[in-house]
Formats: sequence, structure tokens, C-alpha cells
Amino acid sequence: MSIGEILTTGGQTILIGMGIVFLVLIVLVWIINLLTAVLGQGKKKTPTAPPAPPKATPAPAPVPAVPTQDEEEIVAVIAAAVAAIASREGSRLRVRSVRRVGQQAPVWSRAAR
Repeated sequence: MSIGEILTTGGQTILIGMGIVFLVLIVLVWIINLLTAVLGQGKKKTPTAPPAPPKATPAPAPVPAVPTQDEEEIVAVIAAAVAAIASREGSRLRVRSVRRVGQQAPVWSRAAR
């Protein structure tokens, strides 16, 4: 077999396979639509009155601030962790700056910090 015949056979196989998959997907869509039409007829929606406007809810009470630890203790813990990592052989870790994340940051943003 020459390379041209091999590529032609491969191309035909690809086109036939893709065509079959496409036709099966179309048949599945038809079956789903048919089942929706048949099974959905018993569940006809009856017209109802428009929903009442939502009642005004009071604003949630502010959450009391959580007492934080002593800042010096936090700085000492972070410094100890950095020193432990930096003391490993071959470590090129350097702390260039430290800044506090404000309370205005969203909860999901503060969760992993």
C-alpha cells in the first residue's frame, strides 16, 4: 500500500465515523424532543396570578468585628516561617515587602491568604 492509499483510507474512516456520530446526535435530539412533547402534555401550566411584589426585608445586622491577635505575634510567626523556609539549603527566598490586606477585600479573596 502506498502512502496516498493509506491517507485516503484514513480520511474516509474519519469522515464516516464523524458522520455516524453526528447522525446519532441528531437522532438523540429528536428523541429528547419527542419525549418532552409526550411527557410534558400532562403537565400543562395553568395561568396564575402574577406574583406579589417581594416584601422589603430589613438590612442584615452588622457582624461584630472578630478580635485579632497581637500584631507583633503575627509578625513573629510569619518571620519564623520565612526563616524556616529560607534556611533550607539552596533556597533563594527573599521577602521584598509585606502589606496588610484591607477589610474591604471580599471574603473569598481573603480566605486563601
